[in-house]
Amino acid sequence: MPPILLKIHISPDSLKKGFFGGDPLTGEIHIQIQKNKIHCQKLTISFGWEIRGSGIPESDPRKQIQLLYQGDWLFGQTYSYPFTLKISPEGPFPSSGENFQLRYILTVMIQTPFSKTLTQKLLIPVLPNPQGKKIYRAGPNDLKADPLSLNLAEFSPFLIFRIILFFSLFLSLFMLPAGKIILNFVLIFFFSALLLWACFRNSWAQWKIIPSLELDSNIFHPGDSLPFEIRLKAKRRVSLKKIQVHFIGEENTVIHGRNQQWKQQNELFRITKNEDLNNILSPGEERKISYSILIPSDAPFFLETREHQVFCKLDIRIVLKNWPDYFISKRIFLIPQGYKVCSS
Repeated sequence: MPPILLKIHISPDSLKKGFFGGDPLTGEIHIQIQKNKIHCQKLTISFGWEIRGSGIPESDPRKQIQLLYQGDWLFGQTYSYPFTLKISPEGPFPSSGENFQLRYILTVMIQTPFSKTLTQKLLIPVLPNPQGKKIYRAGPNDLKADPLSLNLAEFSPFLIFRIILFFSLFLSLFMLPAGKIILNFVLIFFFSALLLWACFRNSWAQWKIIPSLELDSNIFHPGDSLPFEIRLKAKRRVSLKKIQVHFIGEENTVIHGRNQQWKQQNELFRITKNEDLNNILSPGEERKISYSILIPSDAPFFLETREHQVFCKLDIRIVLKNWPDYFISKRIFLIPQGYKVCSS
């Protein structure tokens, strides 16, 4: 028979229905002493979220902790300690992925001399509050092209050609052994042009076309329709082959090894739309293409902590004929119904 019998009492109806952000969490702790007189060094209760998964476990940095009692408990007596905690209206809300699970836990701890700390945990269902609350601080993510590309749009292709030509002639005549000047020139010219093309191919696409993504907002709810518009403005004559649109749910988890750490990425879902265009745009012509994607009702809410990150994004690939592809990426934040973004 254990010396202490510990029970956490919360209304069964409340546990069944769940709690909303901002609600009070009330209950009682019942303690029955079954052996001898016991000195309680500390009786505490704590409440907050925790994450378990592939990465290092995380806990709520704003976890609520209350000291309920310090003193003696007599043999055969039963004690009750009421408590009141408040569920944060700011989230995050319970969710799970391949590599993590976020949940809210109520923990009661009893510390006594010369014995192991007695701990009891209770899972608390927390639901998004349907009443409008300002919760997430999430600014729009600027439109970005391929991060490996450099912007050479202000340079003329003929200027680049002349630079490669003079560079190849200089090396062939003065830096390499004589006798094979023509061969040296051809090899240097070819490899220089190939290297520049590999480094700046995405920037060169801007010489022919200027793409942009138009969104009224990047804040949505699961189950919403996500409308957006792709605008293409031709600077020179260009042939459009197709546009690929991907709406992706992604989860990133920091994994810690013995001497290193790395980021593990997992794709939660992907919605793909392909449109074959086979159109030709004349210089100065602008084309607008409208799309709409239905966000899955079970898509995960936006989450960002020290070790875990869950978000959605729009990835758009514009395929040109005989010219490098262009990529646009935009992050989309999903929040519960009734919530909006904190502006401060």
